Amino acid sequence: VSIMKDTLPGAIEPTSKLVYYFGGDKLARDVFSRMVYGSQIVLIIAPAATGFALMVGITLGLPAGYYGGKIDTVLSFLANLVLAFPVILLFYLLVTPGIMDTPIPYALAGLFFLFPIIFFCVLFWTRYKNRPDRLYILLGLTLVIGGWIYTGLVFDKDPLRIVHIDPNQLNIFVAVVFASSPG
Repeated sequence: VSIMKDTLPGAIEPTSKLVYYFGGDKLARDVFSRMVYGSQIVLIIAPAATGFALMVGITLGLPAGYYGGKIDTVLSFLANLVLAFPVILLFYLLVTPGIMDTPIPYALAGLFFLFPIIFFCVLFWTRYKNRPDRLYILLGLTLVIGGWIYTGLVFDKDPLRIVHIDPNQLNIFVAVVFASSPG
């Protein structure tokens, strides 16, 4: 098998006649099979991240689009604040050799136990490819301008009882989710 070290893509292993589609690495392992095995975790995480982005986008985008004003301003500011954080520095700190020998990780874990969870949840929400919160803000504004909301408000309906926003947007959001899913 050592004959397959650093082979080019499409190489055929002489004894078993198996094809190394992406070639072999320095340890004579099939790169294609390693990529397939490694992608299993992505196929688990991607739908979960998309579902989480859907929930956060609905929860934050609909009120921002419906009420606008200060709510929209605050939510937009928070999203921009998270986007401005230099994520590459955080990842660099996490992969620096010897970092576990210092008190830095323990201090960070002790002081900010919940911060990484909240940070990454907001990060995945803001990094979502088509920004579902922006999609819901725009769709909410479209429905407000389109007359659905004005009609309910003219007849003295409670703003919280006007529930026609989400069902009318669901088909558009499902199309965006499937169009932007990995794979």
